[in-house]
Amino acid sequence: MKKLYLIILLLLITGCTANIEIEFSRDEVKETLLITGTKEYLKDKDLTSEFANFEKGFENYSKNLIYTSNSAISKEYTYTNDYDNYELMTFLTKCYDNVSVVRRQEIVVSTTEEFKCFDMYPDLEEVKIRIKSMYKAKNNNSDKREGKYYVWVINKDNYMDKPINITFSNEYDKASASSYTIYIILGIAVVILFIVLKKIRKANSI
Repeated sequence: MKKLYLIILLLLITGCTANIEIEFSRDEVKETLLITGTKEYLKDKDLTSEFANFEKGFENYSKNLIYTSNSAISKEYTYTNDYDNYELMTFLTKCYDNVSVVRRQEIVVSTTEEFKCFDMYPDLEEVKIRIKSMYKAKNNNSDKREGKYYVWVINKDNYMDKPINITFSNEYDKASASSYTIYIILGIAVVILFIVLKKIRKANSI
């Protein structure tokens, strides 16, 4: 089963930065894009048109809630697909001339060198691409590791030569597998608790 979970966080300060989170599972691709603009940045702009600029090319994405805080406004987008069709409609495919995601015994992700979204989005100042998986990473060219994530930091100084290359084996990462196991156990516990409480409620009503 392949799942690619992609979250894009755009924090517009003088311009904007993007935090892209990508998660690989077994056989489906899910992307979540969270676009955030500071109210200071957006105060003299048409909010609808500003978000519309980011939505071009993402017509297949579901547009979800708009979140508002004291200092920022965020909009969320989600998209689900499988490995075979993932490369057709993603943020990465807009930002690189070529993106390859191959799922056989391993998961192999690679892109061309130049990151091109600074041309499409002039206010973009920095991009963080964060990738994780339930599988172990065999090799990668990330800049650093943050917990379970492999992180690439792209800015206007290094974007000309910033490819993404990472390969995951078919062996489960123990830390990630443990997390999934915990979620399953908690889910079962909730179901059991619900059944027990229902029986108690029914017994008390007799």
